[in-house]
Amino acid sequence: MAVDQQTRFGAKGSEYVLTEDQIRDFHENGYIILDDVLTEEELAPIEAIYDVFMNGGVPDMGRDFCDMSGPYTRAFEDYQIVNAVLPRVYRPELVGNIYEQRAESISRQLLGDTATLDYDQFLAKRPKKGGAQFAWHQDLGYWPSTPQFDTLTATVSLALDDANDENGCLQVVPGSHTEPRLRPHRPMIRAGAGNEREESHTLAAQVADGDLVVSVPVKRGSVSVHNERILHGSPGNGSERWRRTYIVAYRHKDLVDYERSIGFTHSHNDKINWTTHLESLDGHGPHTALGESCLPRDGRLHSEEMVAAATSRQPLGIGVLLVFSRVRSCCVLALAGWFLVGGTARCASAVDFVKDVKPILEQNCLSCHAGEDADSGYDLSTKKAVFDSEYNEPMVVAGDPGASSLYTTMAADADSDELMPPADAGGPLDKKSIETIRAWIAAGARWPESETLRPRAKPRDRSYTPDNRELLEQIHAKIVEQSKRDASAKIAEYEEKIPRTGVVFEMKAIPGGEFSMGSPPTESSRHDNEGPQAKVTIRPFWMGAREVTWDEYEPFMVTTVERRKNGARKDYDPQRHTMVDAVSAPTAPYMEMSFGMGQSGYPAISMTQHAANKYCQWLSAQTGRFYRLPTEAEWEYACRAGSRSAYSFGDDPAKLSEYGWFYDNSGERYHKVGAKKPNAWGLYDMHGNVMEWTADQYLPDYFERVNKSAADPFMRPRTLYPRAVRGGGWDDDPENLRSAFRKGSDPIWKQQDPQLPKSIWYHTDAQWLGFRVVRPQRIPSVDEMEDAVADTTQADSSRRGFLKTAGALSVLAAAPRNAFAQHGSDNTIRVALVGCGGRGTGAAADALYVTAAPLKLVAMADVFDHRLSTSLDALTQEFAGQPDKVDVPTERRFVGFDAYRDALDQLRPGDVAIFATPLAFRGPHFQYAIDRGLHVFMEKPLTADGPTSLRMLELAKQASEKNLKCGVGLMVRHCRGRQELHQRIADGEIGDIISMRGYRMHGPVVTCFSTRKPEGRPELMWQVERFHSFLWASGGLFSDFNIHQIDELSWMKNAWPVKAVGIGGRHYRNDYIDQNFDTYSVEYTYPDGATMFFGTRIMPGCKNDMSSVAHGSKGSAVVSASGHSPGRVKTFSGQRQNRREITWAYPQPEQNPYRLEWEDLVAAIINDTPYNEVPRGVEASVVTSMGRMAAHTGQEITFDQMLHCPVEFAPGVAEFTPNGPAPVMPDGEGRYPTPMPGVLREEEYATASV
Repeated sequence: MAVDQQTRFGAKGSEYVLTEDQIRDFHENGYIILDDVLTEEELAPIEAIYDVFMNGGVPDMGRDFCDMSGPYTRAFEDYQIVNAVLPRVYRPELVGNIYEQRAESISRQLLGDTATLDYDQFLAKRPKKGGAQFAWHQDLGYWPSTPQFDTLTATVSLALDDANDENGCLQVVPGSHTEPRLRPHRPMIRAGAGNEREESHTLAAQVADGDLVVSVPVKRGSVSVHNERILHGSPGNGSERWRRTYIVAYRHKDLVDYERSIGFTHSHNDKINWTTHLESLDGHGPHTALGESCLPRDGRLHSEEMVAAATSRQPLGIGVLLVFSRVRSCCVLALAGWFLVGGTARCASAVDFVKDVKPILEQNCLSCHAGEDADSGYDLSTKKAVFDSEYNEPMVVAGDPGASSLYTTMAADADSDELMPPADAGGPLDKKSIETIRAWIAAGARWPESETLRPRAKPRDRSYTPDNRELLEQIHAKIVEQSKRDASAKIAEYEEKIPRTGVVFEMKAIPGGEFSMGSPPTESSRHDNEGPQAKVTIRPFWMGAREVTWDEYEPFMVTTVERRKNGARKDYDPQRHTMVDAVSAPTAPYMEMSFGMGQSGYPAISMTQHAANKYCQWLSAQTGRFYRLPTEAEWEYACRAGSRSAYSFGDDPAKLSEYGWFYDNSGERYHKVGAKKPNAWGLYDMHGNVMEWTADQYLPDYFERVNKSAADPFMRPRTLYPRAVRGGGWDDDPENLRSAFRKGSDPIWKQQDPQLPKSIWYHTDAQWLGFRVVRPQRIPSVDEMEDAVADTTQADSSRRGFLKTAGALSVLAAAPRNAFAQHGSDNTIRVALVGCGGRGTGAAADALYVTAAPLKLVAMADVFDHRLSTSLDALTQEFAGQPDKVDVPTERRFVGFDAYRDALDQLRPGDVAIFATPLAFRGPHFQYAIDRGLHVFMEKPLTADGPTSLRMLELAKQASEKNLKCGVGLMVRHCRGRQELHQRIADGEIGDIISMRGYRMHGPVVTCFSTRKPEGRPELMWQVERFHSFLWASGGLFSDFNIHQIDELSWMKNAWPVKAVGIGGRHYRNDYIDQNFDTYSVEYTYPDGATMFFGTRIMPGCKNDMSSVAHGSKGSAVVSASGHSPGRVKTFSGQRQNRREITWAYPQPEQNPYRLEWEDLVAAIINDTPYNEVPRGVEASVVTSMGRMAAHTGQEITFDQMLHCPVEFAPGVAEFTPNGPAPVMPDGEGRYPTPMPGVLREEEYATASV
């Protein structure tokens, strides 16, 4: 039982004691979440009764047992939201149960001692029911008007299943209950639709621009409590799980007694009328109840009367009034797309056929439904064919969407056979398009006679984002509204709680004033870009007391939704998602971004300025307060805190250790924020720990410009590089931590990112870079908000910057002329790319940047058309100034499992093929390249099982016999620093290696964790797309993620391990159904008895590490410090690896190993020297596989056992087709077979083929 033993808050006997904060939050926000109200033991008897209702086992309930999302006539098996109203009436044993007792206790603390149970109900959203939605509404709008009573209500909702966004949890607009009037509501029924729902309940209100919509996830056994006036709703259930809820609502006793006296019981079987609390749609006066004698004919407003009234714009018969026939306390008015306003019908926003409807049909339907050969005879190309077909029933009945198959097939469930377009042709359409078709038909389906439709391609808008000017306007409106609620605009320190996370951060008040910006000429270690000093005036603002931590930043950075490269949600739906959801957020990182240095309490690092700006926007959208990055002037002003010295504490760097972390005291890593002394204004870590982003463009002549505008200067960014950073970091010397020190961003900060285009979100190599937020006292205009994030959405696709900053690359000998004799006078090496994902695209770019010989990309292949197109776009943009580098016209772009053959057929013997597909396809691809006489570059790993390893070794021999050059993407072997370290170890610098350690521990990245396959997606294509989740496609996360470090450590040892033992398991997996473990611990043993321990943990919220270390008899070595590149390799005289023991370190910065591996491969091609990395690549793959298999089976696995293991994960891969069977299939629950150590001892999962 969740009880605070000190304060006695929480569940206690029949009570649940609230804190003062919870009571205040209920009244201020309109809702609260209370955890652990019931235990599992207490839930069990309630759940048993609940399930009887949900299974239709309680007879004679009439309309009190129904589908809340549809008409009463809907068959039980078709229910989407199963609703049982007043269950305690039908099963009296529910009366007084422990939940009612605790709910009453909660309600009386919120309402007072007169709180009485008003009604109860069971609600359950069935799995995979997208239509199980509750429209936005306010409960009070459904109930009789009782102005003489206090209507305050506590609606307590108990979660019998974990409720979240996936299964359609409650969503609310906090604070909306304080508005003086209820929002305008409209009936959700449609006239003439065939399902007018005069026996259905639903009203709908609008979410206004600027409303903050908040999801209310509740775990099983916990409750939410909401106010009767709060605007709330919930989306459909897209998950495989139920969402079951038990609701009890409490109101004041005198009000409940009055409602019972007029016959209002909340039963759907009641048959009375009343006046409601709702105000008329134009905001004037209450809706008055009408007796049945006032209604036309049988008490219903008939469609022909409504259409006639709408067409003539005359009042509907009785005019003004929203009628409530007591059927579910519900409205029965339906108006075919027209609303009553002051008793007159007025057209809602009109749908234009040419502008709105025609594009939907042409882009989604006409490819199959046009002309004489239209599928099933349904021709949508002409008005006559649609409205008056001579072969079929009309597809459109004007004014009646429900009778129009064009609409009903579009609106069908995603798994329905009637869905159009079908799932394999792009269906279902987005909600906006479906609603446009419905509204067009409802308004009369006007189709100009002159309009004939023809099929058109759907535009490919990869850059679409709801994160635009309109979103800024919405956020601005919320900020303005929040300012009215804030007690004071006075500058004083405060704490801010981030609504979606509950994380609290502290903001310090920075007084306005004037200061001398920059450093004087006499300051020690001064740089020219720090002056001449300027007198600058700064307005008051607030600044974060500490750098933004991972606790604050990670919920923004790490999300479970799929995103476009620009960060926009792929599933964005303005009807379902909030303004917070609309803010662009980072795509999944390629690597773990804390680099093993720590997370909780530590500063977030390695983000671009764009990412930091978007975090500020995300934060502003949640809090209603405007946050942004500081300007350079604000940052220095706050850092100085009134001082004029080199540091905020004086000029003596000997005191620096008291105030900051830097090279001499950091231990080469960042530290928890706020661990050192603050400056005079209470700001921590302004000197060191991590360097901090500012909002400005970095300009060398900054001070000349400032002298022309010395009040709150801001240099609006105009180019992607450089942007201004301040403060120095843990890897800097003391002079770089001075208050005036300035620096500009550099493309080399993205060296470790191997993809193209390079991410706009991460500076993978700036592991000493973070930020803090500021909030100006004055609310900015929308234009000023836009300026604050100026130009930050520009994609960073360029690698050209590396040529200028990464240092000189390998100098290669000129190519002998006879090396290209077979190509005649054309010495260009042609390149074909097979596998066009981010890494394949990056590999192609690395190849094209080689300077020792001309290379040109001439052909591309992938199984996904969109991936090929995206890759080609990126490469074309990358080499826009060198058009001879990328020449891939339409006829040389190939899609499908056999597309690699077509792509390689475009090459001549001696050209190069790049293979970056899932590893199972390496064998057939490599064989075809050898047959064609092509050099190859293949991504790692090469294999995942024994049979394919043996075949690849045989193919490697064939390649060598034909003098083909073969590169494998184990780029750490081409790192010049590691090459020197390898030689030093071989020369005995650290003695004999005794043991080695490798770690890769971080949260989920790329596609290693997968949820259930979406309906309609071919199984094999889904697995190819999510290849990290399946052993056949990647070797799983252990092989794909760890092969670099296992390879580099074995290289240092100059040997491969002979055996491995390991353990692993799956934890906290929720709905993930892939084949991976979360944790692996493997011990490898080498021929001389030396060992290597390798640990992998892929879990969020844990300590991170990504390093490799070797321990010798005379010392030790760092093989990789915090990622693949830069390696930051060094040797030590001892084993503790502190600074005092360093004997050698490779100088920084390092060259990019992804580039170097291509320089080395091309050098071998043009100089015709032996070059075949495939045998080593296979051996490295076998070693990773033996460790993986040891953990998966619980057995000791030797190298020979792994190499000769007969289990083949993907037999027949060369015959795969898009709609064919996959190598591994899910069970009935959509889960894939996983390893069972000790149970399956000779194979890694039950369905592997032998």
